[in-house]
Amino acid sequence: MNPEVVLIPSMFTDSYYFMESEMNSNDVVMKQLVYDRKGKALFQYTMYNDDYPDMPFRIPRGTVNTSIEVISVVQLESFELVEANKEGKLKGGLKEIASKLDEEDNPVIMLLKHKK
Repeated sequence: MNPEVVLIPSMFTDSYYFMESEMNSNDVVMKQLVYDRKGKALFQYTMYNDDYPDMPFRIPRGTVNTSIEVISVVQLESFELVEANKEGKLKGGLKEIASKLDEEDNPVIMLLKHKK
């Protein structure tokens, strides 16, 4: 293929394979993809946190062990959370955490867990 397309796995579950596609060209184009194992279909997706609906995030690269409770982590920069909170873009637990932060604080680590 020209440009060359590479698939990079992010997470495997019983029902889905999450991955990114990356085109090796002058303009690197990345897409988040999910393969529905049961429906045998591929979709492009965007993931959001209910407490911060304006900020899409991605599952970190690398195969993740889904047999454990915490499947991955996402780093949220404190200065971005403080600003989003001032603008009224946060709610729930993340709003509560951000209200106690200073812009110079260490990043907040969000744990990704399987939905029960």
